[in-house]
Amino acid sequence: MAKPSDKPGDKLSETIDYQAEGLFDGVEAASLDARRRLLDYLLDDEGVPLEDVKLAAKEKRLILLPVERTLGGEPVYVASEVAELADFELDVFLEMRRGLGLAEPALDQRAYSEYDVKVMRAVRANLAMGMPMAGIKEIIRVLGSALSQLAATVERQFLTTFLRPEDDEYDIAVRYAEVARITSPEFGFVLQHLFNLHLREATRVDVLGNEAMIDLLSDTREMAVCFADLVGFTSLGEQIRADELGSIAERLSEITIGVVQAPVRLIKTIGDAVMLVSPEPDALIDMALALIEAVDREEEGFPQLSVGLAVGEVLVRGGDVYGPPVNHASRLCDVARPGSVVTSAELHDRFDRKYDWTEVGKRRFKGIEQPIEIFRVRPRGGREREKTATKAREKAEQERKRAERERDKAVAAAEKQSEKAVKQQDKLAKGLERELRKKVEQREKAAAKVADEPALVEKAKVAVKPIAATAAQVKDLPKKTADSLKAAADSKPIKAAKPKLAAPAARLAKAKPVKEKPAKEKPAKAKPAKQKTPSESTAKEKPVKAKPEKQSQKKQKPETKQKKSKPAPPSGKPAKEPKSSRRVA
Repeated sequence: MAKPSDKPGDKLSETIDYQAEGLFDGVEAASLDARRRLLDYLLDDEGVPLEDVKLAAKEKRLILLPVERTLGGEPVYVASEVAELADFELDVFLEMRRGLGLAEPALDQRAYSEYDVKVMRAVRANLAMGMPMAGIKEIIRVLGSALSQLAATVERQFLTTFLRPEDDEYDIAVRYAEVARITSPEFGFVLQHLFNLHLREATRVDVLGNEAMIDLLSDTREMAVCFADLVGFTSLGEQIRADELGSIAERLSEITIGVVQAPVRLIKTIGDAVMLVSPEPDALIDMALALIEAVDREEEGFPQLSVGLAVGEVLVRGGDVYGPPVNHASRLCDVARPGSVVTSAELHDRFDRKYDWTEVGKRRFKGIEQPIEIFRVRPRGGREREKTATKAREKAEQERKRAERERDKAVAAAEKQSEKAVKQQDKLAKGLERELRKKVEQREKAAAKVADEPALVEKAKVAVKPIAATAAQVKDLPKKTADSLKAAADSKPIKAAKPKLAAPAARLAKAKPVKEKPAKEKPAKAKPAKQKTPSESTAKEKPVKAKPEKQSQKKQKPETKQKKSKPAPPSGKPAKEPKSSRRVA
């Protein structure tokens, strides 16, 4: 890793105030040392002018300045100077640069190096050899698109390889510049060599595939060419992972290698397709039919194969085959149905009796002057076997559809049953919800009652007050009545009882004294005397029962007071006895 120069007196950095120049703006205190070392490296070791350093810092690309200068050369020219040195108009030069997909610096900025001048002089040389400007612009657009993708891929690999977590901006800038110095020349050689190989291959295909050129070249031979392609491989790439897609292409290559036998030869695999050739056309047809059967035996989900064959004069160079039959076979493969082999009319005419043939028709293809008559080829008796297989497939398909219908019916019944169960569950859930709501409402009412209990208690107290007063009055009523009776007894003498009541009176005197309550007597209402007949006057009259007087057990008195008997009613009925006398009797 390069380090800043330590020679005294040679350091431009010692004469510059980085803070005053704004080169420390936006840099945290912990990163100031790394920024200072990077500035010293650019100014002292790389000799970058201060103005270029300030511009890079302003554009937030100071860390990339070393690798930019390493890969692009030292910028010494403005755009107009490059155009003048390469003998181009400025607008033409800028248009070509935009076609490459590169950023366009300001017109007065010195952003171009000697390399840019050399590139434009190479373009001028191609124009001088007769290449049209439109062709030059097309090449520039394709080149810019391809190289931009390549550069992004390489840069991503550089980041993951050379970036370390503990690096500061000085470490990153210097390491990237050194890696670019080491790898750029080698990588340029690799790109140049690969480009040459691709250019050579493209030249062979375009030049040797032209029928007009075949007659001018020697070392040509007749050969049958076959292209076999997996059907739907491109759309399959949108459905499965890349590694699974790659395994399918690899499996096709493995199947082909297992089927191929001399004189058939596998030329190359092209992603999801394979190319085969044979000097014996019938051997290639047999191999193509065997390849179709081998692919059909693969597990379910493996794509079917479509095959196209053609025959004609080809040129063999570097292990590859070139000529019109290659193009014809590729086009026939594109129109073949999955699981079928189609050929040109030449093969049908040669082997009409050896195989079963079905005429497909004539088709025109781009780049081919004459239409190609197409035939489908099957093994001898293969048509009958295919019919049998087709019937078996149709029967299997019918059984599959019937099974699907039965399954759909079962699924529909299950869904109906499920809907019914769901409805029942909903009904049950709604009932439970109503019950829960009812209980919640009851609890809320009870809680409200509990909350209103103090108010109810107060109302009850107010309502009980008159009842309590009345109860007190009722409680004092016997005492007041007894007092009033006693006062009446003291004021009036008790008359002696009749002789017939003497004995009961004596027993009463011996009995435990009982307080008597004065009985409320209702005055007897006089009833008008009925006129009795002589028989009625002699009839026995019923005596009137005497009601005993109520006694009070709260207070006992030694004597009992006997009330006066009421006078007999006018009707002649005997008077009622006093309550006390009747009780004693």
